[in-house]
Order: sequence, then structure tokens, then C-alpha cells
Amino acid sequence: MPDAEQQDMKKTIQVIQDIAVMLTGASEYVCEKRMLKRYSSDIETNLDNLETYLSRLKRSFPGKFPEALNPDSLMAKLKEIAASMKADDSAIEATCRAGDLGDELFLGLKELKAALRDISNILGGKVVSTYSLADRIMDLGGSFKSLFAGISAFISSIGKVIIAVVIVLILSFVYLYVTMESEDTLVASVNNVLTSVQTQKDTLAKQRKEYEEITATIDRLKNKELARDEKIQLLNLSTESQKMKEHISESVLLLEKREKELADKKKSLEELQKKTFIQKLFKR
Repeated sequence: MPDAEQQDMKKTIQVIQDIAVMLTGASEYVCEKRMLKRYSSDIETNLDNLETYLSRLKRSFPGKFPEALNPDSLMAKLKEIAASMKADDSAIEATCRAGDLGDELFLGLKELKAALRDISNILGGKVVSTYSLADRIMDLGGSFKSLFAGISAFISSIGKVIIAVVIVLILSFVYLYVTMESEDTLVASVNNVLTSVQTQKDTLAKQRKEYEEITATIDRLKNKELARDEKIQLLNLSTESQKMKEHISESVLLLEKREKELADKKKSLEELQKKTFIQKLFKR
């Protein structure tokens, strides 16, 4: 994607993120129906722009677009949140004042940003090793062939001293080759972190589902007259909801840490792939 489009996408995401921040620290004014409807329209407009950018990303993707990277469901979730902000009932205002509406929007946007980052990372470079073991053996065989041809000529004219020097050079070459930087090791490391990122995403999705179920139960209990045992249940659910919200925030931070680690390892791999055989051999 061109730099200009990337900047536009960042600005579009920032608009939605700013709204989420305002709703998280919600005041009476921010949670009024007319303000929520205004924010809802702003979110929907920027989501439409994101869909346009996303369609361009998909068209530039090599081959079939992987379903695992498809952020359409995350877009749909954000649209549902925006649509709920247009409701005329007082429940959405109460949810806003409690800060839950802002939290839900913020977490949904975090997941969407992570998905878009994954797509951009894949489009920016492939995680494949281009310097195979067969290539190394061929290079090594060619080097030894030339080296031993030279040794034969030296033996006839210079003698045992030159043979000793050549042996030292051969041993040095073998040592450098054995300790040469390996793409295979980096590729394995990248794949391990990639698996960790996917596992963390699955965990986050499960936590969000549990949180939504707890929130739905709390809302149902709040909207009716409660018996004593139901009041106790409501109190326990509220405590559990707060703990789950903290777990979700921790999971989001851990996911961002893993994604940064993945990006760093991919960068190291790309830099290694650009090196020549000699640069790898001497670790330059």
C-alpha cells in the first residue's frame, strides 16, 4: 500500500480511537443520546473508509487471501457497536456512563488494528528461507574444488610449508561455515512467535466472549426487580466483569508485545536474506 494510503488509514483509525477514549472516560454530556448518535455516524463513516482501504489491500495480496487474516468479522463487530449507539433506549446511555461502551469499542479497534498490521507485515515480506542447504553444499563444493586444484600446484613448487598453510585456511573456512548465520533458525523462530500470536488472539477472543456473556447477564438483572439471591448474583457478576476487563487489557498488551517481537524477527530475517554468502560467512 502506498505511504499516502497508509497515513490515511492511520488517521481514520485515530478518529475512531479518539471517540473510544472519550467514551471510556464518559461524562453525562458525552453519553447524551444526541452525542452518541453523532459519534455513531462518525464511526460508521470512518469504517466505510477502512473497508475501501481493506479492499485495496486484498487486491494487492499475492494469491488467495487467507481467511485467518480476514478482518471482516472485526469490522462487523465495530459496526454493531456503532449501530447500538443510535438506540433510543436508556440502556445504551447507562452502558456509556459505566465506561463499558468505550471499553468495548477500544478493544474491538485494537483487534482490528492487529489484523491490519498482520496483513501489512505479510505484504511487506515473505517468511521463507531463500538460501537452502543444497545451495550451501554446492558453494562449499565449488570452493573446495578450486582450493584443492591450487594445492596440487603448490605442492610441486613450494612444499610442505604451503600445505600446512592451506590446511589452516581450510580449517578456518570450515569453522566459519559451520558457525555462519542460519536463516533456518530465524525462520523457525518467526514461526514460533507467529504461533504464539495466534494463540494469544484465540485467548483474547475467548475472554471477550465471556465478558460479553457476563455483561449481558448483568444488564438483564439490572432491568428487573431482584430477589436477595439475585442481588448477590449481580454483585458477584459485577466483580467478575471488572476482573475480566482487566484480563482482557492484559491480553491486549501481551498481544501487542508478541506482534512487536514478530515484526522485529521478520526484519532480522529480511536483513539476513539480503546478505551475500561472504557477508554471512564473516558475520558482517
